[in-house]
Amino acid sequence: MTWLHRAVLGMVVVLLTSGVAWAGKEDGRVASEEGQSEQNLDTQHFKMLRSKNNTLCVYVRDLLTRDIIEGHKWYLSDRIFTAIEWEPIGEPWQPIAPWKEYNYYGEVARFDIDNDGVVDVVVRHETVDVKVHYMQLLILDPAQYKGPPKTEKALIKQAKGWVNVRGTDFWPFIFQKQAYLLSMQAELAEHSGDGFYGVERYVGGKVGKVSPAGEEGTDEVEVLCGIQRW
Repeated sequence: MTWLHRAVLGMVVVLLTSGVAWAGKEDGRVASEEGQSEQNLDTQHFKMLRSKNNTLCVYVRDLLTRDIIEGHKWYLSDRIFTAIEWEPIGEPWQPIAPWKEYNYYGEVARFDIDNDGVVDVVVRHETVDVKVHYMQLLILDPAQYKGPPKTEKALIKQAKGWVNVRGTDFWPFIFQKQAYLLSMQAELAEHSGDGFYGVERYVGGKVGKVSPAGEEGTDEVEVLCGIQRW
């Protein structure tokens, strides 16, 4: 499954040929979660490439627009992201040593990531592939979860599902009581710049390849929004 080809690089060609309208300046306002506008905002920095849920897509687009004004990663302080409470695992990219409790770094939270009515255990795990750092999501069974596994190998073995695309960061959030994923190229997570953002719905299964040498999943996320900064 090549998310970048399907939802990022191929987005422009596919959507334009299918007649989907660009909507980068469609209302110039910040939408609230209930779909109401809160204040005027310049949206010239972004174009909407796909919108299967206008209220959701406009809300996320306007958060990204505000991020340019308020400061990098400001959007993570919005209530749709803070609704998920993450707890740290391990230490960020410290040398692996025998005395360390974990040989990987990540965060763990409990929420219904696939919107099936059952709360899942979700780990955002920082990994690296050929010097590219990015976050993969691993979904664990809450009935069998007894705390974060001590090793990356054990973490992957316990995972019943995952979302992992090389070079892409995924940030889960809750919007109108449903879970979604904000995706972006990993370099955009560290440095603001031109590029593509997506909003997806995880519907279960194994999306992408877990860890550089791990199993290749065949499932896909549902792409709801495609947003381009230019």
